[in-house]
Amino acid sequence: MDESTETEAVRLVRFVTRYTRDAPVELTPRGPRPDNRTMEERLEREVNQLHASICQALADPKRILILYELHEGPKTVTELTEALKVPQPTVSRHLKMLREQRLVTNQRDGVSIRYTLADDRVIDALDTMRAVLLGGLAQQAELAEGLT
Repeated sequence: MDESTETEAVRLVRFVTRYTRDAPVELTPRGPRPDNRTMEERLEREVNQLHASICQALADPKRILILYELHEGPKTVTELTEALKVPQPTVSRHLKMLREQRLVTNQRDGVSIRYTLADDRVIDALDTMRAVLLGGLAQQAELAEGLT
C-alpha cells in the first residue's frame, strides 16, 4: 500500500470512528491532514456506501443463518450445507459475498477450508435487529387485540 493510499485509509478510519461509540482503533496519519469540507463529504459518502454494502450482505435469510451457524464455531462448506439443508453451491455463493464484505474469514484445514466469523459483533447487530423486529411484532399484536 503506497503512502497516499495509506493516508486515505487513515482518514477513512478516523471518519468512521468519529461516528462509532466503541472506536478502539487509533491511527496516526503520515502526512498533513487536509481539513476541507470536500474531503469530509467524500469520506462520509464512502462510509455510507460501505455501511450499505454490509447491510446488503446481511439482507438474505440464508446468509443470516450462515452467520449464526458460524457463531457456534468454525465450519466447512459441507458442515454448513448439512446444518442448513441448503445446496452446496448456494452456501458457497453466500460465503463468497460474506467474505467479500469481510464478515467471515476462511482458513485451510488440510483439504478442507474452515469458515469463521470475522467479528462476533455482527451477531450482536443481528440480535439487535431481531429484537427490533420482535418489538414491532408485539406492537402489531397489541393493535390487533385492540381491534377485536
